[in-house]
Amino acid sequence: MRLKEISAKNYRTLQDIVIHFSPDYCTLSGKNNAGKSCVIRLLCHLMEPQHRFWRHQEYPLDYGEDRTQWAKGEDKVTIQWKISLSASDDPALISTIEVFSGQKTSGDEVEINITIQLDDGSTTTNVSVNGEELEDRASREIVSKLRSSNCMFLHNSAEHEGPIFLSRQGRRQT
Repeated sequence: MRLKEISAKNYRTLQDIVIHFSPDYCTLSGKNNAGKSCVIRLLCHLMEPQHRFWRHQEYPLDYGEDRTQWAKGEDKVTIQWKISLSASDDPALISTIEVFSGQKTSGDEVEINITIQLDDGSTTTNVSVNGEELEDRASREIVSKLRSSNCMFLHNSAEHEGPIFLSRQGRRQT
């Protein structure tokens, strides 16, 4: 799986931006308050499993918290991830995408666009596969499968806490 780009409108300090990722190793650097942490949060939100039995979601999206404060009016927060996936990455995931999208993938790569829009009262998630928008249930299933696929890994060297392991008694161990 390869993340091709992220676009964000009215998300925290990212008022209107498109970030293209190279096919290889990527790093983020820049001035303070330039939006590096926002990009990391978006990457984590995309790849973090929605439901963890032992703790809450670390990177939830919330209109009140995440909307750019200097945006005028009631503008929505819009985030889009463009991903390409090949059968060599994960054939089972490709098969699942074919089932839920109702289309047989042709060629080496499948292009998946995931768009989330937040406004004051709702969150909508739309997924398109090779340019064809999917219904709500299929969109949710594909996002869930992508998150649990472990096809993409993120190392955040700025993370403040190390990994948390639970013992049988449920106490925190580091």
